[in-house]
Amino acid sequence: MRTKLLITLGLVSATILFAADYQPLKVQTGLWQVNSTTNLTGTPHTSSYKTCVTPKNLNSNPWANGPDEKCVWTVVKSSASDMDVHGAECEAGKEYGMTTNVDLKVHAVDAENVKASMEGTSKGNGQNMNFSGTYTGKWIAASCPAGMD
Repeated sequence: MRTKLLITLGLVSATILFAADYQPLKVQTGLWQVNSTTNLTGTPHTSSYKTCVTPKNLNSNPWANGPDEKCVWTVVKSSASDMDVHGAECEAGKEYGMTTNVDLKVHAVDAENVKASMEGTSKGNGQNMNFSGTYTGKWIAASCPAGMD
């Protein structure tokens, strides 16, 4: 009986995992301009950078991997217009012994514009910091410069 229950639970779990239908955002691929504002301890920090959105990285998170973040992204849920992702093992703060995790909600306004909001924490060296931020992305070209994809 116990073996039968374990097999049934395993099959149900596998069905749930395979039924998760992650759709990529319905946006243009190519070169995007991203502007972000991050609020850390009440002080806003702004940055601007370009990123390459490819069919391969479209269902992960190409917009928030700016010059400092470099997180390992896991898609929590995704549809043609909205994507929730979790970032772990982020580079931000590692040089100070901090562990940083981020949750990001991306919304495709249309095929050439995205908006996102972000909440995160950095912990280490006896400190806990919370931060938040916003991103806007604008598609600017169908192709990316060499080496960017």
